[in-house]
Amino acid sequence: MKTLLLIVDPQNDFCDPKGILFIPGASDDMHRLALMIQKNREKIDSIELTLDSHHWIHIAHSYFWTNEYGDEPPLFTIIHLNDVQGTNPRWKARYPQYLAYAVDYIKKLSDQKKYELTIWPPHCIMGTWGHNIYAPLVHALHDYEKTFSEIHYTFKGGNPLTEHYSGIKAEIVDPADPSTDFNKYLLDRIAKADQVIIAGQALSHCVANTVRDVFKYLGSQQASKFVILEDACSNIVGFEHLGHQFIDEMCALNVRIAKTTDCFD
Repeated sequence: MKTLLLIVDPQNDFCDPKGILFIPGASDDMHRLALMIQKNREKIDSIELTLDSHHWIHIAHSYFWTNEYGDEPPLFTIIHLNDVQGTNPRWKARYPQYLAYAVDYIKKLSDQKKYELTIWPPHCIMGTWGHNIYAPLVHALHDYEKTFSEIHYTFKGGNPLTEHYSGIKAEIVDPADPSTDFNKYLLDRIAKADQVIIAGQALSHCVANTVRDVFKYLGSQQASKFVILEDACSNIVGFEHLGHQFIDEMCALNVRIAKTTDCFD
């Protein structure tokens, strides 16, 4: 049986207590995951790893937006469709050339029933410490590669005009940027695996949306081959309900929920 381990965004800004968007529990998650990899190297045929990879300027960062007084939205503000519409919107794009795009973007999120736009701290900025993989996991990955086992890396989030929670597809596709569209290469490797074990950060956002997109394109009839490691994924504070909703969805589809200590039993 071919087993693939999918690790979503195991980066310093999420997993290290000094990270800009540290997720309580994520550090322990990655220590447990690293130990699991070290103990079960011969049982894992390949590893897929996604990396949030952002610019400083981004539609989900405060600086992109302003109000009539020149103030930026506070961190973790959720910008709703009615916040950007009308003659006197609560928030608007800072630069006029993005005004129409910003309203259309929020509308598309609403129409497609995506997560509403959240203003995040600038995190996982390319070239910074926060973008790097959390060190305890790096050591386990390097040991895994010593046997010439495969690790594939997927960089997502490089387009500053769309969010990219899922490793499969951006929230809103930019027709001019193929990197925001359907990630056939990652999906093909997932499809060929007999078992897919999933870990990473955050359960409430990037893990949830990656798995949902996998099922959207592969079909939920393959759900029984998926295993979510409940002790290797955590939720962003304040968004725990999204993680709980996701786990409920997965249980209903017959996805196995396991721990790092028993996922190979």
